[in-house]
Amino acid sequence: MKDSVASLQVLMVQLASQAALPTLIKSGPQLPNGWVTLTIFTSKALGTVTPVQGFLSVGPVNEDGDLAVTLSLGITWSAYYKNNVTGFPVPENDLKPLPLRIIGKNAPPTVPPAKPPMVLTVFANAYSNVQNFIWDSLTFIEEEYNDIPFYITGMGPGAPIAQICSLDFKNGNIGPKKQDPPAQLAEGYTFSTPAFTNVEFQTFYNSLITKKTMPAQYAVCAATPSIRADFFPLNDGYFALGAIQYIRGLTLPQYDVPWWNRSDVYYLKQLGGEPKKNLIIPVLISNPPAFFSQNMAFVLSLLTAVTYQLAQHPESIIKINITPYTLYKIIGDGTTFAAIFQSPDSVVVAFRGTVNFKEYYTYNCQSTFASVNFIKDSAAAVHAGTAAIYNLPINNASTTVAAALIAELKIIAPNKKLYLAGHDIGGAVASLAATDYAISKYGFNVTALYTFGSTLFSNITFKEYFENNIGPNSYQLLRLKDTSPNAIVTLGYLSLMNPITVNGQLETEEATYHSLEGYINLLNPYESSQSAKDTNSTPTEL
Repeated sequence: MKDSVASLQVLMVQLASQAALPTLIKSGPQLPNGWVTLTIFTSKALGTVTPVQGFLSVGPVNEDGDLAVTLSLGITWSAYYKNNVTGFPVPENDLKPLPLRIIGKNAPPTVPPAKPPMVLTVFANAYSNVQNFIWDSLTFIEEEYNDIPFYITGMGPGAPIAQICSLDFKNGNIGPKKQDPPAQLAEGYTFSTPAFTNVEFQTFYNSLITKKTMPAQYAVCAATPSIRADFFPLNDGYFALGAIQYIRGLTLPQYDVPWWNRSDVYYLKQLGGEPKKNLIIPVLISNPPAFFSQNMAFVLSLLTAVTYQLAQHPESIIKINITPYTLYKIIGDGTTFAAIFQSPDSVVVAFRGTVNFKEYYTYNCQSTFASVNFIKDSAAAVHAGTAAIYNLPINNASTTVAAALIAELKIIAPNKKLYLAGHDIGGAVASLAATDYAISKYGFNVTALYTFGSTLFSNITFKEYFENNIGPNSYQLLRLKDTSPNAIVTLGYLSLMNPITVNGQLETEEATYHSLEGYINLLNPYESSQSAKDTNSTPTEL
């Protein structure tokens, strides 16, 4: 029985991950053997609400060849990023009830001051926009496939959509056009699912499962009761739906970085599945700038990975060889946002990107423009979430990340080479800091700036200041298929001087191509036979 559950989870994570691919609508999903696509849909054309995409497929769920239908629902990271531009709103302003046609006529009455069952507005609006497409897709199973099990799955930002859909398909509900829900609705499986409801909604939702009004819902998380690898589901003040299902025998990877730990490949491996193997294509960096060093890029990518580990598992042993560097100091308040490393002749400041859902929504998605205090020109503006991290109050608001870093660097950096590095929005923060250091003349000089999959953060005026002061010594590394960094280009954000395309293909690729783990393995100049292979997970050391 346990083996069959594990096999089903392996199958579901493969299908769920395909629903979040940016290429889904144009190219379709890559399905497991024996599976066939019935239909593909998207709500993209319906305005500025975060679009949902998905597909309906049918195939065997076991070695006996028994068939099932699966509805896979997803939101691409780029779509979530560019359609939520004000950051995480104040909680009271960010929750809303689902329409009666979704939550059902038997929703519990709310007597003030009690609160009604509510979910995050972004997911409520996204589901309402895609609801017609979802119900219309059921026409593809009305005859041939109506009497076989029907599963619903989703991953990451698409997981809440899948959980709402399971509610929409519960006993007693009908579709917008009076359609009947699937006759054989089976249990639902979601992966890396963020908490997104108030406690009243959680209580109501889970009571429907207890009463068997809807099937069991399992939120599979790359964690055990004592060890967490995937931090994305965490969202303080909000509540998870269904039963949290841990992964027995979980191992933390060598590179403990969030976009790998929440990836389809990591989940698949931890559940006992085997990812697709690619033709290995060694890294090729075409026409690099004169002073670019692949060796330095590799070293700085490792130090950035250590910064992520210090935030996610500060108590764990650093398993990455960073010799000749040693950790000098961490900068943050309860969690590391930057770390300072030193060697006999160099200092490195490495900035991490966001780790959990709340951080991602708060900082990555805070895409309004903000001024900077080290440039008097009011026309120079940057991404507000990037500025918020750099100026984040720490130590009981007695200082900020920026001020704490400057104070430390004034002590250890004046007579050494100084390198800055970062991944995702951490790359943007590193670029902001490098510009500050170059313009403000604190008594130390930046030797070089290396970023990996950095998000965009600069308007045209700030770009000029950046390029006049630090640009020639900056190297903005980006994988060809990594679409997350440029998602907000339509909002007026610009790429910076010295973009470097990191070509090449790993033996195993996670779906977003955004994980720092991918950059590390491609940039590794020391083990050419291993540099294009994926990292093997090693036993957890805590």
